[in-house]
Amino acid sequence: MIIGVVGRLGPEKGQIIFLKAFRNLLQKLPNAKALIIGDGQERGSLEGYCKANNMSDNVIFTGYINKLADYYQIMDLLVIPSFSEGLPNVLLEAMACGIPVIATSVGGIPEVINDKNGGLIPPGHYIKMSDEIIKLLGDKKKSKRLKIKAQRTVLSDFTPEYRAKKIVELYHHLLNEFYPMIN
Repeated sequence: MIIGVVGRLGPEKGQIIFLKAFRNLLQKLPNAKALIIGDGQERGSLEGYCKANNMSDNVIFTGYINKLADYYQIMDLLVIPSFSEGLPNVLLEAMACGIPVIATSVGGIPEVINDKNGGLIPPGHYIKMSDEIIKLLGDKKKSKRLKIKAQRTVLSDFTPEYRAKKIVELYHHLLNEFYPMIN
C-alpha cells in the first residue's frame, strides 16, 4: 500500500502530522509505504523525524516532481494534512485520477470532499487521520466507491469550463446586486 502526500514541505502543510499518523498506522500495517512528494524548508526535520522513529524504510522523500501522473498511478490513497489551504490542485488531480483522498477540513477542501467521495478530518488530529487511513485501506469496496464518486465529482463540477461558468455567474450576480440598472 502506498500513501501519497504532495506539496511544498512547509509547516502549514502539516506533513509532520501525517508522519505521526503514519507512525501510528505502521503498528497495524507494517508494510505500508509513504511517498512524500515535494521539497521545502521542513524536509530535513521531516527526514530526521522518520530516522528517529525507525520509519526511513517506509517513507520515501522524492523531492520536487514536475509531472505527477505516474506517481498518482501507484498511490492507493492521497492524504492532504494541511493546516491552511485554498483549493489545492493536487486534490482535484488525484480525484480525477481516481485516487481516494483523506484531507483536513480547511480552506476550499470541504467544498470538494464529502463523505461520499473522500474523507475529511480536523487539522492536526493525527490519531483520527491514522484511523481514517486504516479504515479506508481496509475497506476495498468503500475505496472503490470513493474512487468512482471522486472522479465524477471532479469531472462534472470542477472542470475548467464549469469553474469559468461559475465565476461568470458570480460576476453577473454581483453586478446585478450593486448595479441593477446595467442589465
